[in-house]
Amino acid sequence: MGHNLNLVHLEGAGVQDLARLGLVPTGEIRTGDDATSLLAPGPAAHVTPRGLLVADALMTVADRQAELAVALGTTVVSVLVASTGDVYSLAVATADGDHRHVVDSQGERVMDEGRPLPEEAGIDALDEDSTLGLLERLTGVRLDGDLLAGDFEVLAERA
Repeated sequence: MGHNLNLVHLEGAGVQDLARLGLVPTGEIRTGDDATSLLAPGPAAHVTPRGLLVADALMTVADRQAELAVALGTTVVSVLVASTGDVYSLAVATADGDHRHVVDSQGERVMDEGRPLPEEAGIDALDEDSTLGLLERLTGVRLDGDLLAGDFEVLAERA
């Protein structure tokens, strides 16, 4: 596949919840393909059946996922897929402050924090397929043609 993207899923959240980070919807719509590009100028949000998915190339939301999980009383899952650099990451933060963060680079585990999740069973090292598979198992979000063709609303910092 060769994706390079950062995605954050906020369980049960809506775009209005991102105001806690100073982010507001602009009304501008991008396709998922454009929004998930690492060249995207900022985050964009897509409503999923279980919450809100943010394409977040600049990691504006991902960097504060633990804070959001506690503040919103929910689970926040982020994945980084950098196929060109062979770097993959899974981070999960929960409302009670628990977290899991793993990063694999070139087939080696370079970060391993928190207790392994049951969904990780049988995965020795993260790669593109396993990372996106974990995203799907944890959030129900499948990175496919429908999602990439779907609408993402561009977010901007509140003025």
